[in-house]
Amino acid sequence: MKAKKFILLFTMLMLFGCSELVIEYCLGDSPSTTVRYKGDKNNPKEIKFLIFHTRAVAVIEAVNWDFGDDNAQTSNGNKINHVYSTIRKYEVVATVHVKYGCTFDLKKEITVK
Repeated sequence: MKAKKFILLFTMLMLFGCSELVIEYCLGDSPSTTVRYKGDKNNPKEIKFLIFHTRAVAVIEAVNWDFGDDNAQTSNGNKINHVYSTIRKYEVVATVHVKYGCTFDLKKEITVK
């Protein structure tokens, strides 16, 4: 897997130059890229999700969300809402597709209260 990441990084550097933001997004291992969430005040089973990066989100083309409750959805940006039917813990997986052909997964365990 590390060899694939190196090849991807090298290819991107050759094609697009050394943009630190592109490198961070494409490797997907950046501590500055996370999934954030919070429950709605009026309906705590409705969760608002956000792919957060300390710099920008403009390079995100789409996100495939697996909400951990046998429901999935695709968003064209970094935000999405989802309503859960049961109060419990879930593992949410966001497969992030960014410009330049990069894809990576972000995982977050959440508790719906």
